[in-house]
Amino acid sequence: MTIRKEQAAYIAQHISDLQQQNPNADFKASEQWWTPSVDLGADLQESLGPVTNSQLEACIAKAFERKCSPEAMTEARGEAKTILAEYPDILERVNTMIFRNEQLWAQVHQYALSEAEAGRDAFGRIQNENMPMLNESGYHVLAPSTVPVKGGKFRALDGHPGYTENIAQIENPEVIVEQYRHSVQLAKEADFDGIKLLSQG
Repeated sequence: MTIRKEQAAYIAQHISDLQQQNPNADFKASEQWWTPSVDLGADLQESLGPVTNSQLEACIAKAFERKCSPEAMTEARGEAKTILAEYPDILERVNTMIFRNEQLWAQVHQYALSEAEAGRDAFGRIQNENMPMLNESGYHVLAPSTVPVKGGKFRALDGHPGYTENIAQIENPEVIVEQYRHSVQLAKEADFDGIKLLSQG
């Protein structure tokens, strides 16, 4: 089974489990709304190569560091166009799935600014202590225990490091659950098509 099929099957099973646990909710599993994201992620890994992939990851990370401001997103879109110049089909999909909805990113930017004004910060896709935003903040990776996972590679980072050992054990899971709940609510208000929860570290 390919990585693409494994990821799609994993998400499908996860959504099915969530639906069973929450019978009054509608996760729209029959629509398989996660497929475009899985396909794009797999195509980026398979088609671009590690250098181009790292360049694209860094390009998007820079926009996130600037709180997804309109200027940052415009610059990122231009940089992505240069990075993916030899991959026009993938560029079109990246534009559609990431850069197309300018109104949505404006809402994300306003939220990030309001969080900063309140003395908090908004992050995106932080999975390893060496990711730019997490590295600069010095925050730990949260986990159920401080026992590090062995193996694995973070291909978006130079040198493809393994899982982090800079772990902080979660003392009160309810706090983390509330953060997720609040984040999901904000994403819904910003009209996201889907929400991807990442728990790697």
